[in-house]
Amino acid sequence: MLYSKLNQIMKKLLLSVSLLTAASFAFGQITSADFGSVGDSYQLGLDATPGVSLGSTGAGQTWNYTTLNTETLDTLFFVDPATLPNAGDFPSSNIATVSNEGIFYLEKNVNYIRNHGLVAGVGPFAAVANYVPGLDIIQFPASLGTSFSTSAGVSEKIYIGIDTNIFGCQIVVDSIWVKRTSVFDVDFDASGTLQLPTDTFNNALRSYSEERSVDSIFIYAPNAVNCVFPPVAIPQGWSFADPSLVAFAGFGSNPSFDTTRIYTWYAPGEDFSVCAIDVNSANSPVSARFKSDYAHFTVGINEPFTVETTLYPNPANDFIRITSEEPLAGTTVSMYDINGRIVARQIMNEQGNVNTSALEQGVYLYMIHDQQNKPVSKGRFVISR
Repeated sequence: MLYSKLNQIMKKLLLSVSLLTAASFAFGQITSADFGSVGDSYQLGLDATPGVSLGSTGAGQTWNYTTLNTETLDTLFFVDPATLPNAGDFPSSNIATVSNEGIFYLEKNVNYIRNHGLVAGVGPFAAVANYVPGLDIIQFPASLGTSFSTSAGVSEKIYIGIDTNIFGCQIVVDSIWVKRTSVFDVDFDASGTLQLPTDTFNNALRSYSEERSVDSIFIYAPNAVNCVFPPVAIPQGWSFADPSLVAFAGFGSNPSFDTTRIYTWYAPGEDFSVCAIDVNSANSPVSARFKSDYAHFTVGINEPFTVETTLYPNPANDFIRITSEEPLAGTTVSMYDINGRIVARQIMNEQGNVNTSALEQGVYLYMIHDQQNKPVSKGRFVISR
């Protein structure tokens, strides 16, 4: 259901931005100096069933995570937020990240990395979530034994366009508005050696974060709804959604309560955290995102892409060039906007040049199909003008 999908996005937001902090181990501290800058990129693998042990707290730990599988591979780009859609909704953001999880608008300074929100897809729509005030993902400096707590709210509106008749009762609901209040606690609780399939990181530092949140749903009705049967009373404009109506619609309870728990690892010399594991209430791993690369990508049913491609420049302006060790001449490249709508398509030539002069600034997905129309590669790029 829609609310379930919205809640998944909110959880993804926390898991994804838990990866958005890089580590500097000068004098055993994490600072903002090594956080990614505009133009940087980072590849992340996802393992939906990690099956690893979290280990203990304290110094001298060893985490052997070499069994993690790169079931899907995502490239995260650090970009100038001014070049992206909805930048006006996040005026305090001075750096943004773009990935399959969405666009995260962040504020970076010497004291913290603060998340101001994201833009992500929900079905055919783009959902905009704002942290008001911004949520501190990490505060500097930090080292083993340090901790902090911060609180914020998330405001997310999405058009749903419900117009239905139930037993003669006409119900029209234009949008829903999910408001989340959160308390976010972070504790740097362990250090040691982290082993991933791609690399071994000595002097790794782990944090444990916990977000306790309360979600409330509001609905917008262009006209008042008053029905005897079914008993529905919705005032005109925005109003708190009746809990029985929310339950009837399959959106769960209103308000609802949730706790998200994540372990995150940092390593020296990285522009991004190297691993984040989402755990359940029993402290068992649910999913893992970690530093990976194409060589460790496990091609499966959900990601049947067999050709590795390189795209540059990125961000781009009037053209991009897509290259590969495999011949691309005669293949078709399709380009999609952030909502999944196709915006351009052309046949690839031997040089791999693709005309993007007609595209507005923003984030795009490209997908390449071979001459049998089989998808063989995909990626993301940014148009910045």
